[in-house]
Amino acid sequence: MKAKSHPSGDTQRRHPEAFFAEGSRSGSFGPLSGPQDDRGSILIACLIILATLTVYGGVLVSAVYERSLNIGVEVDRLQALYLAEAALAKSLNEVKSLSDADGDGLGTVPETKFGNGVYYASHDPGTLAITGVGEVHGIKRRVRIKYEGL
Repeated sequence: MKAKSHPSGDTQRRHPEAFFAEGSRSGSFGPLSGPQDDRGSILIACLIILATLTVYGGVLVSAVYERSLNIGVEVDRLQALYLAEAALAKSLNEVKSLSDADGDGLGTVPETKFGNGVYYASHDPGTLAITGVGEVHGIKRRVRIKYEGL
């Protein structure tokens, strides 16, 4: 087998690994020099960015989960408030119309189930106050009014 002549005038046959080893010594691009060296730093930068995004994602998931738990409690509190206002409205209707349909006292509303909760009202003619109470899943809300004459 005849060796090929190289532009440098060298007629020796060289192994490809020798070329890369020689090229890296002379400053040209070899397997571990130049743009290929940036692969490691780009990989590290990508891993840092990925870790940061993972932490932010975990915080976001945690915040959304906590907020969803709080929304359930807020819904119950709002329903209890509306039930207390309903009891108050029913009691005021009795006092204004001067008719006690259920016979438990003017303005007093017995415990009544409605939706997910119950409501009731009590009328105190001595202090001219009506208190409406709504309860949903153990959460109670009270609404109290004082009046001067109807």
